[in-house]
Amino acid sequence: MQAAPTLILITLIMAAGALAPWRPYSTGGPTAVCRPTVEIRQGERGIFPCTLAPIWALAERCPPSRPLRHGDQVQVAAGATGCRLQVKLMAPASALSLGLPLYVGERTVAELTALSGVGVSLARALKAQRPLRREADLLKVKGMGPARLRRLRPHLRLRPLPRLPPPPAWLRAGPAP
Repeated sequence: MQAAPTLILITLIMAAGALAPWRPYSTGGPTAVCRPTVEIRQGERGIFPCTLAPIWALAERCPPSRPLRHGDQVQVAAGATGCRLQVKLMAPASALSLGLPLYVGERTVAELTALSGVGVSLARALKAQRPLRREADLLKVKGMGPARLRRLRPHLRLRPLPRLPPPPAWLRAGPAP
């Protein structure tokens, strides 16, 4: 039975402090950013581990649905057949409060409107102009001028956030005999 050990591992990770320093989930105001910036969620609780070790441990036990990147939200789904990490983009409000820019190529119109100064019409225009590869492409979008681009530059990203590095070989090899 795989579910019981998995739930124990998840409970240890969620215990905030058992494996590494943790930063509690917060939606209010700017927060000091831990790297890597991945949110691990189980039910309504969410945490941000400040080291890669707990993320690697969880990913070794429960395979993720896609490679992990900074700015991801990982939902732990445990069942009778084991566990799986459902990986999706972090909510825009959470990402922005952590100082992470939003990748224009993956966000919906509703998510782009989370940016201050971006209304529905500009968000639709940004989505319609994809792919946006350079700042010059952004300036071609109706409603985006140099002043607005200057204000939005720290909050927009034209490429996806980088993937998390894989675990080191000594960690994948398991315990020493």
